[in-house]
Amino acid sequence: MRTRWIVLVLVLGVTAPTAPAKPFLFDLGSEDSALRQGFTRITPKSVYSKAAGFGWRHGEGLKAHHQHYGAQWQRNESRGVDQPPPIYTNEITCDCVFSERPNAFLVDVTPGDYMVYVLCGRSAGSPREYHDFDLGVGQSRVNVKIPGPAIFEKRVLRARVVEGPLAIEFVPATDWLAACLIVYPASEEPSVRSAILGPLEEEVYFLPPAVAEKWKETKHVDDRPMPPLSSTDRQRGYAIFARHYSEVVYPNTVPRPDELNPRLKTFASLGEYEPVTFTVLPLADLPGATVMASDLRCGEAVVAAANIDIRAVRYMRVRPNYSSMYSWHIAPDVLERFQRVDLRKGCNQTFWITVKTPEDAQPGVYEGKLTFAPASGPSADVPLALRVLPIRLKKNPKHIYGMYYYDPLRMVDAKNTPAANAYFQRKAELERRDMIEHGMNTHTSNVSGLKRDEQGRWTIDGEETDRRIALDRKYGLADKPLVASFGVEHWYAQLVDRRGLGSHLRLVRPDVPPSFFDEVTKMVETIEKERRRRGWPELLYYPIDEPSTEEKSVRFMVGVLKAIKRVPGVRTYVTADPSHEQFEPLWPYVDVWCCQPFVFGYEKIQRLSREKGIEFWCYPNHISGENDHTPVRGARMTWGFGFWKSGFKALIPWIYQSSTGDPWNYLDGPYMDFFNRSTPEGEPIPVALWEAYREGIDDGRYLYTLEQLVAEAKSKGGKAAAAAAEAEKELRFVWDSIQVQEKYKYDGLWTGADFDAYRWLLATQILKVQDAVR
Repeated sequence: MRTRWIVLVLVLGVTAPTAPAKPFLFDLGSEDSALRQGFTRITPKSVYSKAAGFGWRHGEGLKAHHQHYGAQWQRNESRGVDQPPPIYTNEITCDCVFSERPNAFLVDVTPGDYMVYVLCGRSAGSPREYHDFDLGVGQSRVNVKIPGPAIFEKRVLRARVVEGPLAIEFVPATDWLAACLIVYPASEEPSVRSAILGPLEEEVYFLPPAVAEKWKETKHVDDRPMPPLSSTDRQRGYAIFARHYSEVVYPNTVPRPDELNPRLKTFASLGEYEPVTFTVLPLADLPGATVMASDLRCGEAVVAAANIDIRAVRYMRVRPNYSSMYSWHIAPDVLERFQRVDLRKGCNQTFWITVKTPEDAQPGVYEGKLTFAPASGPSADVPLALRVLPIRLKKNPKHIYGMYYYDPLRMVDAKNTPAANAYFQRKAELERRDMIEHGMNTHTSNVSGLKRDEQGRWTIDGEETDRRIALDRKYGLADKPLVASFGVEHWYAQLVDRRGLGSHLRLVRPDVPPSFFDEVTKMVETIEKERRRRGWPELLYYPIDEPSTEEKSVRFMVGVLKAIKRVPGVRTYVTADPSHEQFEPLWPYVDVWCCQPFVFGYEKIQRLSREKGIEFWCYPNHISGENDHTPVRGARMTWGFGFWKSGFKALIPWIYQSSTGDPWNYLDGPYMDFFNRSTPEGEPIPVALWEAYREGIDDGRYLYTLEQLVAEAKSKGGKAAAAAAEAEKELRFVWDSIQVQEKYKYDGLWTGADFDAYRWLLATQILKVQDAVR
């Protein structure tokens, strides 16, 4: 997470009247790396001397890391294209100084008030690394945690110096690393920020100037006139409006007159999460703003404020498509926890509020408020009402809701520091809990530990796989078949062609020897033996991702799938569109077709499932970050009403989290980062689309709950059967109202209010049939 500025004040005495005119600029790194113009080079050998006036307290244990400087593209042979590096480096970020021992950097300054700016991180390294250290002046400290390379954290400290050198302390829990230090008089803050810090951060957190020139911004246009604002709005310096959470609010979105001064209302069943949003339009800069929630009350009953999660919507520079280059725009995306947030004049700030209804809440309308308060000036209350329904939703046990997943447990390693392993373990647990809370019941995995000796005998060390599955069981994610990749590409490179298979089997040889397919069978036999021994859930064997329609690709896939199916009782999983006639040879060997769109339509899907014993799954990447992270209504439709009418069994998009380079810069690297972000402690930070998934799944729960009640009511006859007949008519009405699409994204969808109206229709029918059955 891009950490907000943290300022510490150390008072050492009375401020002297003088201060140096110029800032001290230090570029930390190796002796032969690039040096930023105007900066002084600092290496591990730069030990403090009175003559120099700056340097390390001691040189023990200091090291330098140096990565290439600039924006060199490289050839990706797997894909057959040239790609940019994971992160563009400048003179500052291409190197750093680091150590596992405490140290301090000393700077001789005249007495006065100073700001100390420290940029921490390094551009390349192992994804298993984890840095944890304290940074401070005197007895005051801030903590810095950096999980992995290509992440740069900034810290700003304030110090009052009376005499002696200013000492910037580095105290490692694991190790520490720093790329630059800037010391300047506090009085020079505006000029230093404008001339030095602003341009530096634009390069670090955006793009270097030479690269940025190629990227063009597409600006959102909203040319509607601003509605008349009340005298209260103008006097307090901001207006508040609300739009349905599924509607996109850009920084320059103009509120409609009926959206001003909102009263937020929603409803939920027992145990359900429900979001609402409101937006503040600042008429002046509003630094240090807070949002607080009161308890929600219904007579003596209370939904405590602790059940109300408040986050600020963060706007990101995003690409129109995850792999496109040189085009970007601003879009709402990440939902961050915050203590205070700075609002800029004329730039909307949306707040996302999620209410968790207690499992044992009494039915009724609960009322309270949200209070927005800038650091100075009047606050404003936004009324919030929650209607709690006496409904306990059910979930269709046949449906599978999952995610492609890079499991942090893969990073746990005996060679890591204990802090790094603790981080990956904690991250894996928090993410699994987050998946369960958002309605998931599975995720993809992989089988590790396969080995082949010189005699061609296969063995497997299943310990790592077993740890992952054990953690899945702990959180309820191991009740469904587990989609598992198992190293076909790795062993192809070992046994057939060292170049590997290439992306979408681009490099596969047309004459793969039959002996390789025999090895695939042996792999599966070995895995299955271990699976049965350890009691793992069923594995769906996933050999290759997205094979192309080329003849050699299809021929190879037939060979691999046939080899897998030689092992009795196992099932195969293929990510491809079965509507392509080129894939016809695969049909006899596929047990699960996982398609990106909803192909074929409900009736055909049901018929093919019955006739061929095939399951149809969908990986709807178009609403998981493949585009610009804004099709929230499309995501809700995909996971709810659209899924219901598709006939598919599972949804499993790519991916819960994936980052190339800096996880907070979507424009570095060859691809845009996907989906949820994380704090340096490993806590998930959701994006708006992720919250829409849960809303869609809840739509499906309302549908399934009503369908089950209808079936029960029919068997009872009388009033119950009459209520069931009415409910069936409403279900048919909802079914007929859905405009079927292969990909639900932006067009042809209900409005946010329509979604809620259809859900309310289902809820009222549930209540009627529930009462009739009772």
